[in-house]
Formats: sequence, C-alpha cells, structure tokens
Amino acid sequence: MTGIAAITWEQFQRDWPLRWETLLQNQAEDENPFLSLPWLQAWWTHFGRDQRSEILLDPDHQAALFTRHLRESYHGAPLRMVRAWVNSHCARAGVVPGTAPEQFAQNLARHWQQTRKDWDVLRLQGLPAEFAALLAPSLAAQGFKVICERQWAHYWLPIDQPWPVYFAALSSETRRVQGRHGRR
Repeated sequence: MTGIAAITWEQFQRDWPLRWETLLQNQAEDENPFLSLPWLQAWWTHFGRDQRSEILLDPDHQAALFTRHLRESYHGAPLRMVRAWVNSHCARAGVVPGTAPEQFAQNLARHWQQTRKDWDVLRLQGLPAEFAALLAPSLAAQGFKVICERQWAHYWLPIDQPWPVYFAALSSETRRVQGRHGRR
C-alpha cells in the first residue's frame, strides 16, 4: 500500500496529464466534464492561482482529491482551512473516488491526521454523498470531529454538439431568458 501522494498543481500539470486522462477513462461513473483536464486548468487559472494547491493522489486505487489551502477569518479569528476544489455547477468537481473508494477514504484520513499541524479546519463541501458517507467514519476513526452538512444536488446534461448549435435550436423565449441570465 503506497497511500497518499501530495503534489502541487504545477507537478500535476507537468507529470500527470496523460495519466489523468487514463485514470478518468477507467472510472465506472458517467463522464463528468468537471473532472476533465481543460476544466481543471480553467478552474485553477480563475480561482486558484494565488492559493496553495495540493492534489492528493492514491495511485494504487486510481483516486484523487483536489484541495487548496486558504487563510480565512471566522468571527474575526484567523483560520487555516483546507477545502476541496468545488464549484457551484457540480458536487463532484474535486474528487475521483477510484477503484476502492473505502480504502481511498481511509488513506485520506490517515494523510490528514499526519498533516494536521498545517491547518485548523478541513472543509470538504460538495463531495458526492456516497464518498462523503465513506470518508466521515474514516475521519472520525482518526479523531476528527465530523459535521455532515446537507448534500448538494447538481445535475448537468451532456450535449453532443457545440454550444452555439445547441443554443440556436432552443425556442426564442428560452434563448431570451438564457441570454439574460448569461449576462449576469
């Protein structure tokens, strides 16, 4: 058992693009555009550039979790927080549970127990419910206080044509409403 390898975004971009595409192809779940390399690169460019990132890889189980380290304030007190890469479009944005999700959850809990001095709060908002249900007891077994928040439910529809073609096929009223929302 290798366990968790923590690498930076820069190391990931340099060493993992081809391996990442292979890892995604081996996943049992439906294709998720929010785990694609172009999406992750866009996310990092727009939301993560000035942050410390850590990609937690479990090569033995073809699993990964993208995290970022933040300094925030909670009621005026400084707080060092580790958060999953997450966006409001997909609850699964930052995790690939891999071939053995329960083992990956246990490996993550052990990793965070060993690195606990580096942060105050671990906030894994937006994890898939199935993976969160495996991770919570693993974290509790390592002595963490675990609070499970209400799960998100976000859906996406794959479209088999470029966006302009799809958009043009919508009704004029739908295009008008969508266009207005898109300008916000």
